[in-house]
Amino acid sequence: MGENAILRYNSARLFAQSRTAPETINPISLVTNFEFGFNISRETVKSVGYSEILRPIVSNQRPYFSFSYFLSDMDNEKLFRMPVTSEQALQDFIPIFTGLETMDFFFLSAENGSDMPHNADDAYLRSNELSACVFTGAFLSSYSMEILGSGLIKINTSWDAENVAFKNFLDISDDGYKFVDYDREDLEPTDRQIFQLNDGVEDINLGVGGFETQGRMQNFNFSANIPTKTLYDFGQYSHKKDIKFPIESSISITAFVSKQMRGSLDNIICSDKGVDFLFSNFRGRSCEDDLVRDDKSGFLFKDAKIRSQRYSLNTERGNYFTADLEFTIYITKEKGVYFSQHKTKEGATIAPEDTQMVNKILLESPEAGGILEEVAIEMIRNLRKLRDQV
Repeated sequence: MGENAILRYNSARLFAQSRTAPETINPISLVTNFEFGFNISRETVKSVGYSEILRPIVSNQRPYFSFSYFLSDMDNEKLFRMPVTSEQALQDFIPIFTGLETMDFFFLSAENGSDMPHNADDAYLRSNELSACVFTGAFLSSYSMEILGSGLIKINTSWDAENVAFKNFLDISDDGYKFVDYDREDLEPTDRQIFQLNDGVEDINLGVGGFETQGRMQNFNFSANIPTKTLYDFGQYSHKKDIKFPIESSISITAFVSKQMRGSLDNIICSDKGVDFLFSNFRGRSCEDDLVRDDKSGFLFKDAKIRSQRYSLNTERGNYFTADLEFTIYITKEKGVYFSQHKTKEGATIAPEDTQMVNKILLESPEAGGILEEVAIEMIRNLRKLRDQV
């Protein structure tokens, strides 16, 4: 490393163990920040009649790391072993977080401080110029999502690992990893949503009283800590983890309110209805290669129970009357929260008659209908079907 070389933006990148290709690591896309550390537990041991005090390490070191990224095509979630294909979510009704596994992560950095290559040959990868922090046996500990006012969706994740090793890339081939895969396309985050509350008509406070919020949402946040049970075996360094269902997660929203709804708060005792949130996420413009591909997604948050409501009118929010609402949603192996990629009809494209216009569109509906918002509406229809079936 040069005397003044420092690691900086684009001189390092985060990768993860491939889900399908042995000996390969895949990039995690659109990462905005990354941090890691570790904790060491010691215990004071005193022996009667001796002045010496021992402080041995009584448990394995617990490395942890966290990173954030913008949602694009849900390939990151698929890489994390989440059930996000349309077949898994929409047809098999598999909730998010089901079937999570331990996996390895790699924080690769160019030691000379130069930019990480978009594509690299074997000679570069196997040189000592590329260093690697290898996190083995990592398991997801928390996952949260924030839909920003701009329409961008920011994901925050935290992970626990069994060990972290500091190597160069040549060394990790001894661990069975020999190939680095790179993004094959210029990824862009989704920046628009079509949102539906319940069936599109029924509001949160129907029968209880309050104010309408249907279609007036400002912010949406979802967060879940993944509780696990570690199955310890005597004399073993690595231990299996099982998720402890149900997973208690939280939803918080801020919305503009309009007309008042009739009702009484004590009705909630006999009418504690669940609330469903449906989102279809897409881009509002064509991509660099002029195709709108199947890199959009849909969310269904089913049967969220209201926990608190707060209404306020203040100048900081433009003199508008707003509501802050919080919900609890329990995720089991059968229901709770579903993430899905859009369905795609392979090879179906349309192009305008004017060849000077670059506006070729890839159709995403099996019925060969749907461009931009229409595709998102079709996704909402699929989520409605899922909502009625689970």
